[in-house]
Amino acid sequence: MSRIAQTSLTVLWLAYSMPALGDVTGCKAAYARQDYTTALQECRAAAEEGDADAQTSALR
Repeated sequence: MSRIAQTSLTVLWLAYSMPALGDVTGCKAAYARQDYTTALQECRAAAEEGDADAQTSALR
């Protein structure tokens, strides 16, 4: 596989994985400001997408 193809695939992979990271960050921020409804919604969405942090310890 060419270097350009490898780089393109890496960029695409990172672009698709970043939204999940944002969900957990938003989840933790909502929990910190005691907005538990939003925290639960955001953590649940991230957990359903397979985010291990959201599935196990996002609110600790």
